Amino acid sequence: MPNDPLSPDVRRFVADVIRSVNELELLLLLREHQDRAWTPQEASARLYQSEGWVAGHLEALVVLGLAAREGAHDAPAYRYAPGDERTRRTIDALAEAFARRRTRVIALIYRPEPSSAERFADAFRLRRDDEDDA
Repeated sequence: MPNDPLSPDVRRFVADVIRSVNELELLLLLREHQDRAWTPQEASARLYQSEGWVAGHLEALVVLGLAAREGAHDAPAYRYAPGDERTRRTIDALAEAFARRRTRVIALIYRPEPSSAERFADAFRLRRDDEDDA
C-alpha cells in the first residue's frame, strides 16, 4: 500500500493474528503491564468484556505464543510472553501505530481479504525486506 505508515511485519501480524479491536486491546493490556499476570476476571473488568470471552482469548494468546499461563489450572493468570524478539518488536510497533494511527489500524483489522494483486505485491515487498535485513 503506497505511503502506508505500517510496516509489512505489522500488517502481516494483524492479518494473521488480530481479528478484532477487542483482541488487540487484550494483547496490548498484557504488553503494557508486562510485570504482572492477569486473571480473566481482572482483564475482563479492565476491558469491559465478558469473563468468558477474555478467558478464551487469553488461552488463544498462549496457543499463539504471545502469552504464558501461570498458576493453577482452575485459577490461571496470563502474562505477556512473545516467543521471539522479532515478534516483540512487531507488537511494539503495532502498539505505537494503534496509539498514533488508531483509525488506520482499525481499518486494517476489519478490511476484507486482500486481492491476489495485493498478495503478490506484499510477497515482493516481504522478500525485499528480508534481503535488507541480511
